[in-house]
Amino acid sequence: MHQHAYFELIYVIDGSMYQNIENKRHLYSKGSLCLLNRNIHHAEEFTTDFRAAFVSLPVALVDELFNHTEQFYFSEENTASLRTLSAFFNHNINDSSISVREYIDFIPKEETLDELENMYTRFTQLTQIFVNPTPGGSFLLKGLLLQILSALSDKNLYDNIPINIGTENEARLFDKISELIVAENGRITRSELSARLQYNGSYLNHIVKKYSGLNLFGYSSVICMKEAKRLLRETELSIAEVAEKLNFTNRTHFYKLFEKHCSMTPKQYRRSLGKV
Repeated sequence: MHQHAYFELIYVIDGSMYQNIENKRHLYSKGSLCLLNRNIHHAEEFTTDFRAAFVSLPVALVDELFNHTEQFYFSEENTASLRTLSAFFNHNINDSSISVREYIDFIPKEETLDELENMYTRFTQLTQIFVNPTPGGSFLLKGLLLQILSALSDKNLYDNIPINIGTENEARLFDKISELIVAENGRITRSELSARLQYNGSYLNHIVKKYSGLNLFGYSSVICMKEAKRLLRETELSIAEVAEKLNFTNRTHFYKLFEKHCSMTPKQYRRSLGKV
């Protein structure tokens, strides 16, 4: 794994790419992006077919983009969303951030298909400037970068998930939390985790949020629904039996949770697999 003296923005153009971030394996699908600060150790895996763009953002360039807003001619350029993202950059530029390890995942929302094409166009234009620079290219480049960062900051277009990598003790605790949640197929309460790990429930929720971007309930639900899909896919259990096996006393709750995570009912999921 490696790190850089600059921020790095990674954009998956096609396919799916695995990225190892601080010894955790993450999958990025087409259209998703990741912004890494200078302290993050990471490595791309070349085990899948994908195309990706890697953009280096030196500190001096970031400073020009976000800390010289007097150069803007239009008030609309200094948007609230951009100011939010500038906080990430500025926090990671000052001297006190020398050991801070942070990154942000940007996942396009399913209902914004047009944005996938728009982002591809912006990166294509960005590449053309690097390949064939012309007078005014520096200004065009900065403008495109601001357009890209502005789109990423728009919560109507992307889910942005900031993640702060903590200490080794926190990482080990998160691993223990994950092991217990997986062992219970996501069906373990905060109070049960607190009793078994001897940590305050709010603190456990904080650790899960820091490392996964989800609260404890959301993280447990993802694991639970992953197991539900496996049972529906690999066994002949009825949907009611799957719900019972996962300790759902309320079958309606199981149906609603499955549909929320999978965008289809359990029956529709089985049908999509060619199983009646």
